[in-house]
Amino acid sequence: MSLDQLLIAEASPEALDAIAALCGRAFGTPDAAWFAQGMRTDPHAAEAITLMAIAEGEIASTLRIFAREIRWQARWLRLGGIGNVATAPEHRGRGLANLLMHHTIERMAQRGFEIALLFTGVPRVYEKSGFVLTAQPWFRARLDSLRGEDLADAAVRPLRDEDLPHLLPLFDAFNGGRSGPARRTEALWRWSRALNAQDDTLSLVAEHGHTPVAYARAMPGPLGTLRVHELIAEDIESAGALLHAIASHALDLGHREIVLSLPDWPLIRRTVEDVFSHQTSTPQPAAMWRSLPGGPSQDEIAALAHSGELHFWAGDRF
Repeated sequence: MSLDQLLIAEASPEALDAIAALCGRAFGTPDAAWFAQGMRTDPHAAEAITLMAIAEGEIASTLRIFAREIRWQARWLRLGGIGNVATAPEHRGRGLANLLMHHTIERMAQRGFEIALLFTGVPRVYEKSGFVLTAQPWFRARLDSLRGEDLADAAVRPLRDEDLPHLLPLFDAFNGGRSGPARRTEALWRWSRALNAQDDTLSLVAEHGHTPVAYARAMPGPLGTLRVHELIAEDIESAGALLHAIASHALDLGHREIVLSLPDWPLIRRTVEDVFSHQTSTPQPAAMWRSLPGGPSQDEIAALAHSGELHFWAGDRF
């Protein structure tokens, strides 16, 4: 069957179980139930678009556009977050993903999305569709360089579900004026936590009295390390208290270093330098972005990425 004989269609809600089954078969892990849960319980499911390529009456390939909003300096943009890109094994190598991506970009432009984002380990596939790969720094700190005892006047404890409404204002204030962070709501955060428990292997809150002033989230990192993927704080002292607690936990587990996939923003860099006497920072491939009509140009996206200002938090991934 040639590509011009394929039917490209938007999936109805009744087709989502079949879509999830294809994703589960294509990826193996996670399974079909995980994909079905993610699509059906997404707080913005009504705005999402799931496309499918149908060959001889069967779904051969699929992808989903998750509807989100992100900060872009002083304004908000409608983001089309592309995920669940899957092709049945027997249909691979025929260019179906590229064909679907062409239709995806058209659909996003028609529906008023202003910028597109995806995460992938095979960037060459999406560069053909105009996506540009950006990098983000990964700090690596030797745990034997952890500086002394933490003296910050902040109590550190595990993050609890009831903390979320109190942490959202911290998240908003920390990201104010930046570019890339999503508009995080309590519903979206709970959705993400339910689907991606591995992202919260170790999640801590620092508080003064009973008022949260900072929080951090960590997950398993490369080569058995612990990876801090979110650090939000009002001040360096409370951020340092959290990093010190996470580093001490990693030491107890027998780790030799810790990885921090965090933006190289002033408070974060100063905190890392205050807590560890030996650390390095190297760029790692991160998100792929694409401009859409009405949004920033590709040159604007590239300039912000190059400046280190562009960042989409891992906790908001779809």
